[in-house]
Order: sequence, then structure tokens, then C-alpha cells
Amino acid sequence: MSRRRRSRPILLLTLVLVAIVNDRAAGAAPGSDRLVILTYVTAGVLAAGALLSGGVPAPYRGKRPAVVGPAILGVALFAAFYVLAWAAAILPPLDHGVASALARADGARAVLAGCVAAVAEEVFYRGALFEGVRLPVVSTTAAWMLVTIPTGNVALVASAGVLGVVLGTARRTKGGWVPTAVTHLAWLLLVVVGIPTP
Repeated sequence: MSRRRRSRPILLLTLVLVAIVNDRAAGAAPGSDRLVILTYVTAGVLAAGALLSGGVPAPYRGKRPAVVGPAILGVALFAAFYVLAWAAAILPPLDHGVASALARADGARAVLAGCVAAVAEEVFYRGALFEGVRLPVVSTTAAWMLVTIPTGNVALVASAGVLGVVLGTARRTKGGWVPTAVTHLAWLLLVVVGIPTP
């Protein structure tokens, strides 16, 4: 049995566990201890799943990781989301989702937990899962969206879709998960600081 086939049950179990944690987090108050803890639990599950599957590839290609380009991509993603956040006002479910998502990142502890989870997401989705599936950009994006559905937040599901395609394409181009982690972190921090709550 190939390593890819052996890793699939672990990857699938990881996705199921993340969906369960997301379901529990949906009822947590923004900025609460429970939400922060569950965010760290999500990060831990993703990191463990990546490591146990044995599918984490090299973090980057070349002698040093690309940083500037991925950071610029994060800024570009933020600019696109900034425009979309204002446009969301005409769609009540999406507008509510944006406000709810931003409220979840209220406070330094929540932001730090979000950053840890963002890195873990890249290790898993653009690392282990990317290596373990066919059509990796499509498959990892779909998986990310599916496990986000239990949050009940349309904006988070849509964000997972957009980010999944962009980061998956970047992963295929850059050859590692560290550049996509830089993009993810740059985007996340700019969204938290730069997009006002509707």
C-alpha cells in the first residue's frame, strides 16, 4: 500500500474532527475563553493530522523561503476582501457573516490564536492534504470549505473558498507551505486591523 493511500484515513479523520470543533466554536461568544481554546484545538488537530499522515512536504523550495512576494500577495488579498466587505452590505447573510467573523477576532488573544491556526491550516491544507490528494487545489479548497460550513457563517465559507484557490495556486507555484503561510498571516492581520466591523 502506498504512503498516500495509508495517509488518507488520517487526513479524513482530521477533517471530520476539525468540522466537529468548528461546530462547537459556532456557539462560542466572540473573544471568549472558549473560542480561543477551540481555535487552539483546531490548530492542534490540523498539526497532528499533518504530522501523523506523514505527508508534510518541505516547507519551501530553494535555499531560502520566499517572503516578500507572498506578503505582497497577502496585501492584494486584503485589498480585494476590503472591497468585498463593503459590497457585502447589500447581502444581509453575508454582511452578518462578515461582522460575526470580525467579532471573533476581537482582542489580542483571539488574534494570536487565529495566527497559530492560520499556520496550522497551511501545514495541513497546503502541506499534508495537498500532497495526499488528486487535483490538490480543487480538493483542498473544497475540503476547507466543507469543514467551515458547521460554523454557520457564510462569509467564512466564502473566504475559505477564495483563499483556498489563491493559496493552493501559490503552493503549486512556490513549492512549499511556508510562502502560503506568510500570505495567510499577512491577509489575516490586515483584515483584523483594516476592515471595520459593518
